[in-house]
Amino acid sequence: EGGRCKFSGSPTEEWGVTTLEREIPGEDFHRFEATLIPQRLGAEKPTYECGVVLYSYQGSGLGIGLDTAGQLKVGQVSERDMNRDMTLGWQPVRTPVAIPAEITLRFERRTKDGNSQLEVSLYDPAKKEFVVIVQNQSMMLPAGPKRDLKLSFFGRGWKKRPFTFF
Repeated sequence: EGGRCKFSGSPTEEWGVTTLEREIPGEDFHRFEATLIPQRLGAEKPTYECGVVLYSYQGSGLGIGLDTAGQLKVGQVSERDMNRDMTLGWQPVRTPVAIPAEITLRFERRTKDGNSQLEVSLYDPAKKEFVVIVQNQSMMLPAGPKRDLKLSFFGRGWKKRPFTFF
C-alpha cells in the first residue's frame, strides 16, 4: 500500500511467529534501513509484537522490535526463541529519542580494531538524523564466502488476533 510492503497475519497458536526472511551474502552486507509502521485496530492497545532480526551464519541474531506496550526492545535471539513474547530475554532500548509512529532503523557494519561489528541506529525525525541505540560487540559479522546473514521481519501475537504493520 502506498509503495510499502504490508505485513499481516493471524497466529494459529499463542505467540506463533510469522516471518519474512531473506539471506544476504555476509561479505556483501554493509547497511540496510527498515521502517516499521505498526497499525492499531481501532483505539485498542496493540495485541502483537513486530520487529527485525539480523541473524549471523551461526544462527544467533540481534533483534530490535516493538512490544505490546509500544516499547522498543533489543534482544540476542536464536530462531527457536522467536515463538515466545518479548518479556523473555529482550531489554528496553535506552535512547534519548521519543519512539515515533514510523520507526526507521539502520543496521550497519562497522569496523573496530580489525573486527566487523553491528551498529543499530534509530531515526530521530525531530533532528533529521540517526541516533545510535545499539553497538553490538558480541555479534561479529562474517568476512568471507559461505557465511551468509539472514534478515528476518517478524510479527507475532495472541492466537487468532490479526496484526498488521508496514
